[in-house]
Amino acid sequence: MRRSLSFALFLLLIGIFSCKKEESLENSKIGTSSGSLQANATNECLPKTLQGAYVSGVSLTNTNFIEVEIDVDAVGSYFITTDTINGYYFSGSGEFSNTGINTVRLTGKGKPLASGNDFFTVSFDATSCNISVAVLPATAGGPAVFTLQTSGTSCMDAAVIGTYTKGVVLNSTNKVNIKVNVTTVGSYSIATAATNGMTFSASGSFTTTGVQTVALTGAGTPVNNGAISVPLTVGGTTCSFTVNVNSTPTNPPPTATYVWKFTSGTRVTQGEVDGDGILEVVSAGAFTFTTIVFFGITAAVDTSIVIAIADLNNVVNANETYVSTSTTSNSAGIEIDYGGVTFFADPQTPTASVTVKVTSHNTATKVIAGTFSGTLKDQTGTQTLTITNGEFNFHYE
Repeated sequence: MRRSLSFALFLLLIGIFSCKKEESLENSKIGTSSGSLQANATNECLPKTLQGAYVSGVSLTNTNFIEVEIDVDAVGSYFITTDTINGYYFSGSGEFSNTGINTVRLTGKGKPLASGNDFFTVSFDATSCNISVAVLPATAGGPAVFTLQTSGTSCMDAAVIGTYTKGVVLNSTNKVNIKVNVTTVGSYSIATAATNGMTFSASGSFTTTGVQTVALTGAGTPVNNGAISVPLTVGGTTCSFTVNVNSTPTNPPPTATYVWKFTSGTRVTQGEVDGDGILEVVSAGAFTFTTIVFFGITAAVDTSIVIAIADLNNVVNANETYVSTSTTSNSAGIEIDYGGVTFFADPQTPTASVTVKVTSHNTATKVIAGTFSGTLKDQTGTQTLTITNGEFNFHYE
């Protein structure tokens, strides 16, 4: 397969995707999404983010919300709500444009009628999970009074949770548990200053006094690797905790050069990338989306491959999935010259279907890695190439 012919697949994907995107947005013909809520072993919602102060007799505003994660199987519209307890509930609606893990914000509505702990059930599709909300008494609606628990200059018993890697955006799994001593119940807001590109924060309400643990959620992107000391100040107390940031990963690990490989039957085919891949931001009327493509070839020049992805949200993140049959959300196209026959999987080949998943994307080093698998068809549609265990790891310009 000549590189000039491979590039035609890239252009085809851009053309189809841009047209279909405009049609989808103009006609708003999007179906109902499906998927599953993410929860831990005790069925508590993940990431279990709760924001805002909840006070008996005080109406909720858009600062009162919870965030949950959903593993989306099929894109489309959604409406998610909790049950109504103690005079209030949480709900949210919108459209999923990407499969895989999505975070959804559910805004609080109504007014808590009494203080205490309320336990809500969040429902989506055929799944549900639980989240608890502590409501303060009306007489304790002001800000809480509390201090950090320290051990010398360190935050006492601070527990850093999650994996931290240079150049990789933090998510809901990145948390730091700290201890505070509450002397007056009420609402609270805790946040670190930006350190090495990262911040950690939490807000909510303390309903009891004494020593308690607060989970601060991370945000941002680590700039440098190493043991990073993060200072935290609350009132007149200051302490710090250490976040160990790993060096830049490559997944799958590269050999001497960036690689690709896949399995067909009992045969494993692998090779090198033919030069750098290409990232391009494409404009389609008032809209833009991002495409990335790479070209690969074996040392014996008997097999070659091109993979192109198009991202509807204009940002290619780790754990995003791209499907060759999609024309209204993240899309992909693959062309493989295998045994003298050229096989395709793209939006114009509906009898073929390949899924590409990005496993890591370092925008600083411009290295992207992922997996792919599925079935491809030749031009006549009579021959099929089934591939499994596909992997790629390449640098783009």
